[in-house]
Amino acid sequence: MLEIKDIHSYYGSSYILQGVSLKIKRSEVVSLVGRNGAGKTTTLKSIMGIVRPAQGSVKFKGAEICGLKPYQIARLGLGYVPEDRRIYPNLTLKENLEVAQIKLGSSKTKWNFEKVYQFFPQLKALGEGRLGSNMSGGEQQMLTIARTLMGNPEFILLDEPSEGLAPLVVSALADAVNEIKVEGVSILLSEQNMKFATKTTTKSYVIDGGKISFEGTIEDLMKNEELVKEHITL
Repeated sequence: MLEIKDIHSYYGSSYILQGVSLKIKRSEVVSLVGRNGAGKTTTLKSIMGIVRPAQGSVKFKGAEICGLKPYQIARLGLGYVPEDRRIYPNLTLKENLEVAQIKLGSSKTKWNFEKVYQFFPQLKALGEGRLGSNMSGGEQQMLTIARTLMGNPEFILLDEPSEGLAPLVVSALADAVNEIKVEGVSILLSEQNMKFATKTTTKSYVIDGGKISFEGTIEDLMKNEELVKEHITL
């Protein structure tokens, strides 16, 4: 579904990603874990075209997308949930969702208001007239994921979804991610909180200093006490 080979990315003169390679299958949820500054967000931005890799390949459903603009990549079915959420604070909940809605016809459109409210009943309970600025951090995170789903993606890049949220909210988000996976949507999520990653993923990559230092199952990663202690928040 998504294959990244040997990408190298820079911020100005800063060499951030130093040969990152990942592979995610259809309907698979994979975690990219590591501490702050390890290169997780840059990896997701490089896939989405927000940061253009200086070298390497990014293939989505077998087609090369490295070098395309973010809106072109989004139109191919790849959605992005940014770490800072970027909801529109002066728009209502409904308007935030409408902005991203893609109408492809009943045979192709999978996500609509009714369906995202099934996954996030907390949003429906808030009321469609609630302003984005009057929502909690957890509610904004749910709205951001719901907004991405309204774009009818086949694959979602989910950046630090649990950061700064209360445990109960994190648990609800984990349940939603697992339900979205059942719908056939593949997900690559970046995390530094292994409790969230273990609830949602079976395969994991560890990134450190812009390089992949581990690839394997969550179970194998958790058995590596030295690696977990050095790179991951429990």
